[in-house]
Amino acid sequence: MTTDVNILTAAVFEIRELTGLERFVTLAGRALPYRPFSLEGNQRVEITWNPGNPEGTGTVLGASEGTTSINGFWKEMYLSGPNVGNTAPFVVNGDQITTTMAAVKLMDDIRRQGQEIEVTWNEITRRGYLTKFRQEWHNLKDCAWTMEFEWISLGEHTAPAVLDQVNSAADTSALMTGQNNELQNAAMKAPMPVPQKFNTELLEGLASIADAVKDAANAVAVQYTGVTTPPDSARRVFAATNNVVATAGGVAATFDAQPPRALVSGGDPAVGSIAALPLGKVVAAEAYAATSRRAARTLARTAAARRAALARTLQSQLIGVYAAREGDDLRTVAERFYGSRLQWRPLLVFNELSGTRLSRGQLVLVPRLTSGAT
Repeated sequence: MTTDVNILTAAVFEIRELTGLERFVTLAGRALPYRPFSLEGNQRVEITWNPGNPEGTGTVLGASEGTTSINGFWKEMYLSGPNVGNTAPFVVNGDQITTTMAAVKLMDDIRRQGQEIEVTWNEITRRGYLTKFRQEWHNLKDCAWTMEFEWISLGEHTAPAVLDQVNSAADTSALMTGQNNELQNAAMKAPMPVPQKFNTELLEGLASIADAVKDAANAVAVQYTGVTTPPDSARRVFAATNNVVATAGGVAATFDAQPPRALVSGGDPAVGSIAALPLGKVVAAEAYAATSRRAARTLARTAAARRAALARTLQSQLIGVYAAREGDDLRTVAERFYGSRLQWRPLLVFNELSGTRLSRGQLVLVPRLTSGAT
């Protein structure tokens, strides 16, 4: 279903970061996007066709929201003054942005940070991520732009309303344990001997996932003994989900890099034509790879979603949640949030990390410093 929205009927267009720096951007008047733009919703349905049966069976997987793209044009001459009703066109955290360059840099940084955001206009709300920000400069003061959003919900506060700190950690551990079992069962049952390099990478990835899932289970088990508090359990399970996101994604990438044909031909995709390979083995290899890849990606998505829920249960202890960029480490994060690179140890301890290096996209919980913290 597609709905056209006349953006000019909305008084303001709001973009709020829910994690990280938690910036709140308000667009009004001539800073608003062009009209109209479209919202699209889908129902995900998986159809299964059994051999010889002319009727398929459907499995409803749930609703999803389609990608939204909006366009606009910021002219500095309009950003620097008030609009009708003395409303500033572009405001962030209560401060007016008066230059096009500053407006573009701000929105591009929101895109680069990769924090979960909430977008609101009139009574319509979406939650998701700003995945693309395109700049088309006409001169140094005038810029046409495009923002593209991918949505994860209609803005319902489902996780905090349903999950407390105890259940959030326990439910996360249980979900990841079950999905990890499915992945391990699928990936360890190759229907043919697989190339040595592929097998080594796969086993290493599966072992890393199993270790991270076990860490989550141990954190929950210790919590129920009364040795640790629910918040301690939540942040330890958060650390485990961080590892699962990375390692499960790595297993999916291992299958992407090794096409089924290469599995059948002993690792050499150049051996013979696809027609010369045994059809039964090719089909079996394709089914094996597809099932394992899907299980790995399902686990990675689950871990990412639960990671966000866990971060929200810990908000009272946090300044924010930081998504690491390429080349970042804990000293970078400490300098950004605490003003000193020397304050990296609280980050290390709070996030249950063994070193200061961060991988691209890794989320780091940034706790409030207690008096005297070093």
